[in-house]
Amino acid sequence: MTSVESLQAALAPLEPWLGGALEAKQIWRTTVVFVVFNVLYQVTALVSARFSTTYKTNNAHRHNRPQSISHDEKVHWNAMVLSFVHSVTVSCLCSSLVLFPDESIEIDRAYGRSERAMLAFSISCGFFLYDTKNCFKSTGPQWPYIFHHVACFFCYNFVQYPFLQYYAVRFLLFELSTPFMNIRSLMLLLGRKGTPLFQAIERSFALSFLIVRILMGVPLSLFAFYDAYVLYESGKQHSTPVMAYFCFANAGLNALNLFWMSTMVQKWAAKSE
Repeated sequence: MTSVESLQAALAPLEPWLGGALEAKQIWRTTVVFVVFNVLYQVTALVSARFSTTYKTNNAHRHNRPQSISHDEKVHWNAMVLSFVHSVTVSCLCSSLVLFPDESIEIDRAYGRSERAMLAFSISCGFFLYDTKNCFKSTGPQWPYIFHHVACFFCYNFVQYPFLQYYAVRFLLFELSTPFMNIRSLMLLLGRKGTPLFQAIERSFALSFLIVRILMGVPLSLFAFYDAYVLYESGKQHSTPVMAYFCFANAGLNALNLFWMSTMVQKWAAKSE
């Protein structure tokens, strides 16, 4: 029995919840992505140490930032680079699914299956699994991030059943705002706060966050909740616990997005006074 078959056998009791996520192809994809991101983390650290004076010498004197880059900041630096890679990859895959949709998930928003979507979900599962592990590299475990990554890992496993893939593809487009956040974080570590480029990136992050996570994300979530409610009322849902988890996790993410957006607005208001 291969390692994949052993894992499938061990997780067999969860098949009514996970469905397609237990297919050998999906397990291999997720595993490969997990390994690739761990390798890329090491490559990023080596390349950064080779080409970035700030990273290599633990020194960031420019632009009034006298503090040295600590171990935790290096972990954050590497994590931001790989988060950028993940967000660009899945944003491209999911954008193609929105622009050139698979008929199966357009016709059946509850249980339609798209092979392209399955690829995107396995990539995100592998990434969130890696990112959860990466959170323990810091001096102290980053519990808020760990909870977020674990919640996302389960969400994008559950949708592989298949379940609500039409909406899951669009929720992954929240990642469109992430590259700007990653660049902003790296510029802060480099002491580039206050530069024209930093200000442009910060505005781009805020605008993309508003568009994809609030103006698109909140109405889309309401449609997903409605479709889930209709499915529940029909009694045809494959798993009530999975449906409840998906709805609660999505509601929690929307609450966080609204909180972060309100924080940005408060900062803008304070600057304008």
